[in-house]
Amino acid sequence: MKLVHLRYFKHLASVMSYTKAAKDLFIAQPTLSTAIKRMEQELGFTLFNRSEGVASRIELTTQGKIYLEYVTRALETYDEGIRLAEQSVAISENTMRLGTVYSMKGQFWSQAVSTFVLRYEKRPLIHMKQAYSGELARQLKAGKIDVAFAARTKESDGLNMQRVWHQPLVVCVNKAHPLASKHSVTLDDLKGHRLLTYGKDSSVIGGLADLFANHEDEFQLVRGFDDEITLSSFVSTDPNNVSLLVYSFLVKSFDDVVCLPIEGVPKDFHKVYLMSRKEPHPKLVSDFISFMGNYSFPEIIF
Repeated sequence: MKLVHLRYFKHLASVMSYTKAAKDLFIAQPTLSTAIKRMEQELGFTLFNRSEGVASRIELTTQGKIYLEYVTRALETYDEGIRLAEQSVAISENTMRLGTVYSMKGQFWSQAVSTFVLRYEKRPLIHMKQAYSGELARQLKAGKIDVAFAARTKESDGLNMQRVWHQPLVVCVNKAHPLASKHSVTLDDLKGHRLLTYGKDSSVIGGLADLFANHEDEFQLVRGFDDEITLSSFVSTDPNNVSLLVYSFLVKSFDDVVCLPIEGVPKDFHKVYLMSRKEPHPKLVSDFISFMGNYSFPEIIF
């Protein structure tokens, strides 16, 4: 019996639709059907019956219901075993796995982590991983990282969270762009310009949706970019481009790019939290959480 087939069976039992289950699992429906048939052949009993008169409806047999209960337990035990094993391997007494959002790059951020490392008694080894906030929360819950600097998302529900930093939303333009002569811009100033900004997986998208609520059709938003470096590079190479991003110190590496605050948008537009699981932590992780909770990040000036 293949492990992946057990996962197929469990998910199919939760949605009761071959079409939906195959779509959710990113496999072809015939592949799913074949997997279930092979399971039934190995087990010697039927797992699903099709409802009479409704070709697309299925239901668990009595044997299928009993089997599902034990498969669910087995998979939960298996996944928990992997999580704990990975955690025990990755977390030695002097090693920590830290996740950060893409936007948390630059001098002040690296100074904070470096200060902790230099002050700690045994100079710990910090393994870094960058991803979107939602993905970091999922990895945190799965035990693949120990702490994360990330924005609040629906995936972060159930995690410990303490706010440590914030970033303003800014408009970045080439020095040759007409807006570059301004000290700040209004939303009306942005009408008529192509506004390059983040992709749908970014935690910033929710704030942008609120900002442009009820009049998004008045703006030319071009979504799909991963980070501030990419957004800034498009501005640097083409003076006609305008980027809408949360400010990162790495933007300063582009000498021909100017960042402008947006009038009426709060400075703490993008709030960053230190997230951890609600469980006892190794000493290194606990000390890091305590240190960052008391660390004062400098105010962003650009």
